Amino acid sequence: MKEQRDRVQEFLDEFEPGCLKARYVQTRRASLQAVRNDKEFKGDLAYHSALSNDIRLLIYKMLANESLCTCALAQIFEMTEGSVSHHLKKLEQAGLIIGQKRGRYTIYSTKVNFLKKMEQGAKAERTKNK
Repeated sequence: MKEQRDRVQEFLDEFEPGCLKARYVQTRRASLQAVRNDKEFKGDLAYHSALSNDIRLLIYKMLANESLCTCALAQIFEMTEGSVSHHLKKLEQAGLIIGQKRGRYTIYSTKVNFLKKMEQGAKAERTKNK
């Protein structure tokens, strides 16, 4: 609790009514740039971007349970194979799924269980803030 009060006081010490002190702004800009350049941040951004589409999220959740080919996903989602391939490509580029050639078919499965990773991170954050 004292640590939180100290952080609030530190913020207030650097805050002037109507504007922020230049030192505070420079520090926060440097922090922001460091986060933007962080590999983990870029990976998370790619994951979120790929999963922001409802069809891709549903495909990803389905592939988390079982491996499927493009034609099966097309039938399940009542879409063309081309449309499904587009979504699979986005998920693959984000590193979320992997395709394995089996004859003339490509079987897709999850590579990273990003949703579990996010749930674990949220749970850890909640535990930390208690």
